[in-house]
Amino acid sequence: MNKKNELPTVHFCFQLSKSIVFEVSYYRCGNNKNKYFTTSAALFNRPKTDWNQCGQAQKSLLPPFTKAMNFFNKWDKLHLEDLSKTKYSEMIQDIAILKDKYNFIESDTNIIFNDIKTLSKLTPKRFIKTIA
Repeated sequence: MNKKNELPTVHFCFQLSKSIVFEVSYYRCGNNKNKYFTTSAALFNRPKTDWNQCGQAQKSLLPPFTKAMNFFNKWDKLHLEDLSKTKYSEMIQDIAILKDKYNFIESDTNIIFNDIKTLSKLTPKRFIKTIA
């Protein structure tokens, strides 16, 4: 696909709680020829100066039976894959569900730590109920 017809780069970061975020991206890393799809999850440390856990931690950080986990379960099979126009459109539709459920940041460039930290300080749209 030439640059003119190339699918847009997107980066989303969703606040799942005051300490957990979920990221979804479709972008070109470095000098790679193609863009690729990826998700990740992160847990802040207590003073929010760094991550306590991050990266491919979705299975341990995303609460079960949530919109974020449903998204991850559906799309994980395409992790690090280039998306077709059809799959890209479907992903954007599924992201709309996440945007309705969670506070988020959207960008066409990488989202920086301080912006994610600011996002994490918002009151979550809906509190996540967990069993202790």
